[in-house]
Amino acid sequence: MRINGLISNKKIFYFAHRGAPMLKQENTVESFSKAIELGCNGIEMDVQLTKDNKIIIFHDNYILHNKHKHQISKLSYDDIKKLCKDMQIINPPLFKEAVPLIRRYPEIIFNIEIKSHFLNNYPIIYQLKQILSSKKLTKQCVLSSFNYSLLLQLKLFFSNANIAFILGGNQLAPPKKLFIYKLMIKFLQPTFVHPNGHFLNSNFCKWLHKNQFIIHAYTINDTKALNKMLELGVSGIFTDNHQFYSNN
Repeated sequence: MRINGLISNKKIFYFAHRGAPMLKQENTVESFSKAIELGCNGIEMDVQLTKDNKIIIFHDNYILHNKHKHQISKLSYDDIKKLCKDMQIINPPLFKEAVPLIRRYPEIIFNIEIKSHFLNNYPIIYQLKQILSSKKLTKQCVLSSFNYSLLLQLKLFFSNANIAFILGGNQLAPPKKLFIYKLMIKFLQPTFVHPNGHFLNSNFCKWLHKNQFIIHAYTINDTKALNKMLELGVSGIFTDNHQFYSNN
């Protein structure tokens, strides 16, 4: 299996979803390192921008503290660290802390899912473009999002980036809705399409293959779902289950 010029000796390309979350705290450098140690082909991480323009690795768009949702976009990084200290949980790492790991493992593809509900995403795109400034790093990374205005801005402002169009289950199920997303995919021309594997069907896969889009399905954690993905001919999966790719 070949993705971005890198070859996997496995039947399918395994992205470690947020690292190895069954073994280490998800979305941390330690979790990513553990997944790489075990034999994954790629790493998936979630990034978003704080109020003071720091890119952090964190999935949810809020931190729940004392039954109150604190929106990440309205918090400075120091605010976040104070909340984490009070809750006795690990601070979300800064994205720049993961960059040495990306450099250390040129054979690993890093999927960076950008979390955003904003129309204007230039601040985070600009920073990512500066951080991933070398051609080698850019080629090694995939920038994905549910935010399609963000993907369009990536096309405009980070034109040499590999982008991925993510589709949720509610977008895959209704045929009329799926038709609209097909048009959007054709317009944006992403290299990759990342559908929810549990709603993926053969007709959509055939359409994606016919139009030469590479499919990475999420989040596949059991053997039955994995076998379905193999039958559908997807190129890669995102998984929390490190046993799928473990070389041990």
